[in-house]
Formats: sequence, C-alpha cells, structure tokens
Amino acid sequence: MNTLLQTSRARSIWPVLIEIASKSELITYKKLADAINIHVRPLRFALEVVQDKCRDLNLPPLTSLVVNAQTGVPGSGNSVQLEDFQNALKTIYGFDWKSKSNPFIVDEKDPTNTWWLDNENERYWMESTNRKDLGKDLIAPISSNAGQKLVSYVEDGDIVIHYDQNQGAIVAISMAKGAPFESETRWPDRKLSIRCPGYKVNLAFFTYLPTPITLESIHSLDSEIRKIRENLEPKLEGGPAYFPFQLPESKVIQPSQGMYLSKVPSELFTLFPQLDETIRQVWPLSIVSPEKPATRIPPIGTSGESTGQGRETNTERRLEVEKYAMEKAEELLLSLGFSEVNDVSYKDGLGYDLEAIKGEVITGVEVKGSRSRVNFVDLQKSEVDFAQNALNLDLPTMLVVVDEISINEVAGQLKGSGGRIRYWSNWDAHETLLVPKSYSYKLPDEFLLG
Repeated sequence: MNTLLQTSRARSIWPVLIEIASKSELITYKKLADAINIHVRPLRFALEVVQDKCRDLNLPPLTSLVVNAQTGVPGSGNSVQLEDFQNALKTIYGFDWKSKSNPFIVDEKDPTNTWWLDNENERYWMESTNRKDLGKDLIAPISSNAGQKLVSYVEDGDIVIHYDQNQGAIVAISMAKGAPFESETRWPDRKLSIRCPGYKVNLAFFTYLPTPITLESIHSLDSEIRKIRENLEPKLEGGPAYFPFQLPESKVIQPSQGMYLSKVPSELFTLFPQLDETIRQVWPLSIVSPEKPATRIPPIGTSGESTGQGRETNTERRLEVEKYAMEKAEELLLSLGFSEVNDVSYKDGLGYDLEAIKGEVITGVEVKGSRSRVNFVDLQKSEVDFAQNALNLDLPTMLVVVDEISINEVAGQLKGSGGRIRYWSNWDAHETLLVPKSYSYKLPDEFLLG
C-alpha cells in the first residue's frame, strides 16, 4: 500500500469523521468518498490507516461511523464486531474529539505529480513490457524511477492496458485487484536480476484484445494523441504527466522509454473504443455496471455439517446434478423478485453461472449442486476472483447451493428431484474460508534434460 498516498487521504478523512461524530450521525462509504473526492473503491485502504491510528492512540474506533448504505453497519474490514457496534457509537459520540488534533498532519510531502487524484474517472494505466507472464501482476522495484514508482499509485479497480514490446502493440486489458503491497521482487523478464524490495499489484479479468492495437494504428491517431497531451497541460501545474507516449516534433509517436508503467488520461483511453468494447463483451456485466448490494450473509454451513461437495464420477449424473441445481436456482431467484435470470455458465472465466436482474441491478450468481449434504463446495479460480473483486467493489453477488439432490432414471432418462436449497447474498470468498485442495505449479524455464 502506498503509505504517503493513504496517509494523505486519512488526513482528509479525519475532519469529516470528527464533524459526523459531533452531530452523532453516520456517513456512508459513498458519501465519505465524495467528501474527499475519490472513488469509493480505494476508500477502505485509507480507512484502515485511520482505524490503525485510533487503535495506536487508544482512541474510540472513529471509522465505525462509516457504514454501508444498505445495511446501515460498517463493512467486514471494520475492527468492531456487529454485536459491539452500538456501544462503539456511544463511545465515539461521547468522546471530546476537539481536544485531539489531526494526527495525520505531517511535513512529509509526496513529490509525485498526482494530477489525476481528484478525478475518479482517471483510472487508467499502461504497462509496457516484454515479460512472458503478461497479465499476472504489476511489479516494480521501489525506486525513484517514475515508471516504477507509479505502481504504488494504482488503485483497486483501476484499468490496466498492456503494451507488449515484443509485438509492438497494445494486446490486452485487465483490472487491478486490491491495493499495491510491498514484496520482495525481481524483474520477471530478466534472468540475472537480483531480488529487491518492490511494489506489486495483483490483476483480475486479464483479457487479450480480439485484434491488437499496433503502433501503426497508434501512429494514425497522431494529431488526436498530441491534442490530448496538450489538453492535459493545465492540470499538470508544471509537473510531469507520465504520458504513455513520446511525442517528438519531427518523428512518429513511440511508447515512452523507460516507463514500465505510465498514466493514461481517460480521454486517451476513449480514443481506442476496442478497449471498452472488450470490457463490455467479456468482463462480468456486474463489473461493467456496478450497483450497491444488499446485506452480507454468513458463510456456508453449520457446525453440524462436515461433508465436502465431492466429485461425481459418472458424467451423465454429474451433468444432471448441475442442470437440476441451475433450474432450482432460477426458480429461487424468480421467487425472490428478480424479473429476469440468464444462464451465462457457457462463458469461460466469467466467475459465475447466472445473471439475475432486478430493476437496474445485476447480480452475479454462482450455483453449486451435490447429491451429498455439503458444508464445503469446490471453487474455480475465476469464481474466487469474481467473488473477491465483487465484494471489494460493493457489487451484488449470490451463492446458491442445492445439495441432497436425488437422481433417478425416469423413462430411460436421468432426472433430478428434491434437494435442499440455501443461498448467501454477497458471499465472501475470503482466504480464511478457502481450504486448498490442489495447486498448479508453473515449470521454470531453466531445466535439465535426462
């Protein structure tokens, strides 16, 4: 996490929450994000800084004033348990906050020209690299090099464009998953590079473009790109733009040299409509059109159940279990007031099986079926990625589990019947709830022949 950036935001959050406390009120995540001029997605990282500071100074848990608009209580990252919430509010409201100065007012300043921070629409970046594992993550040593240090400014939910130096083209697009974190790292495309402290950002929904955007096609937009760079100048206040392209007067446009990561103005992103088209055609619809969820539901199972989902070895029976579970899930969703339910399980890597629509809200629904009575279900990586990203972005999800399904042969065909139906709105595929059963190991490039 970029400490300077989040401390700066914590400095802005503090007086807002003090004002809310003085009025004995609450504030939603969205309203607090609007108050400090950022998108709601990265707000949780600055709130963690405020929460830690209150704990270190032995102050009431000020961040408990920030609540979900639907549930009226703080999110899962808050340190106060739900049963202690009302007592925490009494402590906060009764404390003399005027006697405490803002603990985040410090002399240290960030030298980076963060011209984009006050505009939540400026959420685009370009990675320029020849690494073989494109799309795995963003990774760079901690240094003063502009193209490397910008990795620490990527926000959860930002869009990353991938320029492949080997092809000389923009070839893919992805979304940042979570905040940057410090890690011992090494340039993945350099065999002899040493390990050193670095920043890393995980990525999700990595997607190759149907047709790469070549340098030739970028050159054809020379005048438009130069105009965008010119329009950016008033925002820079004399500082660097970290623009993804070099714009020499008498030569053609080239990717900026030495810039592993560069900042893409939103106006430049829209200059290439195939980028947004790829997102809308391939990425989950609820990511493209985010809406607020209802309440969070506890994880699967009760203490009396311990059976895992298991694997159905008979192909015909497995398919009938899946088909029957999907049918029962659709019936459930319609009974819950959803007006339309669409099967999207045929889309590889989407991360869920059904899209349930209620008004303008789209919920991604993962469906699991079993003939056993289950307390665990098997998940694919795409399903975990979607659930975790959706929760981070406050997007509506649902997990439906239909177990104890009976499969019988009727008129020569297998038919499902019965079953117990349970569902969890905005389910949390948190690491603490995941039990590893197998791993996929990538073989190193260096090997010995036998």
